[in-house]
Amino acid sequence: MKISKNIQRSWMAGIMVFSMLVAACSKVPLVPSDKSEEFPFRDNSKVLLILVDGVVGKQIERITTPELDALKPNSIFSFEGSADSVTTDPASIAHIMTGNAVGNTEIRDSSLVPRVPRGELFPSFIKRVKEQKARPFRVVTVTPWETLNKTLFKEADIRISVAGNNNDVVRDSAINRLKTDSADLVIAHFNSANLAGLQEGFTTDAPAYRDALLKIDAYIGALVKAMRGRTKFPEEDWLVIVQSTHGGNGKKYGGFLENERNTFSLYYNARLKSNLVIAPAGVKFGVKLAGSDANAVNASLSDAAAYNVGEKDNFTIEMKMRHVQKGQTANYPAFFSKRANFAGGVVGWVFFQEGAYWQFNAGQTGKGNVQARGANINDGAWHHLTAVIYTNYSTTPFKRFVRVYTDGIFNAQSEITVLGNINSPSPLTLGATLPPNGSMIDMYVNDVRIWNDSLPADIIKQYACTNKIDATHPKYANLIGYWGCAEGEGNRFKNRFSTSPDFVIKNAYKWEPMNSIFTCGKSVPDAPYSKEVFNQIAYWLNVPVAKEWEINGRLWLAQL
Repeated sequence: MKISKNIQRSWMAGIMVFSMLVAACSKVPLVPSDKSEEFPFRDNSKVLLILVDGVVGKQIERITTPELDALKPNSIFSFEGSADSVTTDPASIAHIMTGNAVGNTEIRDSSLVPRVPRGELFPSFIKRVKEQKARPFRVVTVTPWETLNKTLFKEADIRISVAGNNNDVVRDSAINRLKTDSADLVIAHFNSANLAGLQEGFTTDAPAYRDALLKIDAYIGALVKAMRGRTKFPEEDWLVIVQSTHGGNGKKYGGFLENERNTFSLYYNARLKSNLVIAPAGVKFGVKLAGSDANAVNASLSDAAAYNVGEKDNFTIEMKMRHVQKGQTANYPAFFSKRANFAGGVVGWVFFQEGAYWQFNAGQTGKGNVQARGANINDGAWHHLTAVIYTNYSTTPFKRFVRVYTDGIFNAQSEITVLGNINSPSPLTLGATLPPNGSMIDMYVNDVRIWNDSLPADIIKQYACTNKIDATHPKYANLIGYWGCAEGEGNRFKNRFSTSPDFVIKNAYKWEPMNSIFTCGKSVPDAPYSKEVFNQIAYWLNVPVAKEWEINGRLWLAQL
């Protein structure tokens, strides 16, 4: 039977489905499109899997890695991959080896043994490879973790355990086997970056961690060189996989924070073309802002004088929000404000909800309120809200206006000249103002931006569906406040600008995993998950994936 294994695609082309060899096998979603002809697998397909503990994808991206860089022209790779939500060493490596999350494997401690009998239903892919009957497979493993060789690697033909966390010996042992062994699958496991991260921090600003990453890069180069130096290499078809098991945050790992889950993935073969996979914008963590009394969960700046908009200056105020429950309507709750409260004639401004839609409202003592109506926002999706305050000096006297946009689409404009200076002594606040003016909504926030200029409509629309704002933004020099609101821990929404104030979260708040993606009407795949190593190895070695294995990853290896 023939099956496609030619390799080039653009991952953005969409999701398709690939049937593994027999009808009893499950379908594995492909990331790109498939228009190539099929050709037979050869019996000399082989895999070199290099597992590296504690390599944070975003950190290794920051440095020059000559050996990895040499592979990238023929690789699918990503610095934005994701480990399981439990990032301990046992859970992370089991996630890769079984293709299943810790909720299935129940491998949670250093024994590497499932806590419950059901966990035995999800063995290592080494066992799966060895069980197939199409051809014999020889497997070699080299690791500094002896227990790994006795558990998840136990079906390997040759298991080499290296004492004392000596990663140089891991390299040398793997090189020796690559030069002399007929193995079809070679696994080399390094933990030196992990040890350095625990010592000095999982950041390239820490010399020990940076040096460890560079040494890992050298290890990879040495193994690839040994692979290419095999006597029969011209006749063989090697897939090289480099996969970090988990990341790290500060000097720790094991939890679900973004940096702890952030991994590096690379799939190399000489016939692949370069494909850097960038994760779509989204929200990984959030705090539910809720309540309308003294116990309300809201967040205010520590400096009440910051970010006043004055009488004449231009500003743009942006945020993303999502209701906790779809269909929630409300009467006049302010959910983003610089104003003491929402009573008539109180100086300042608010974003508020009326029914299903949002509005901008500005007020001034003795001069009432002026409003500009946005669009409906209660459909349970994330929405990007924008208020542009600008002054037109082409008239005498000048006139000041506010324009509002929802998801980058213009909604309305109102003149606010009559209000004059709308500076407020109250701090910028996310969530309820107290006392509230009407029922409060329960919501999450993300991507709060304040600019000291009036952004044009095309730029607002261009950046409405992302929370990745950097120096490439055409107005980046005018960004004076930026709060991602996705830290995952602590009592602050931190300002990107260290000299500017943070939002301090009040009362009984809780960080929640969100894992939302801003699709904006498009089907966009997320970056690789570490568990998807299983799918690539099964595909490359022509091993059918049975439905009962519960392997739900995607196939990143694309067609020529």
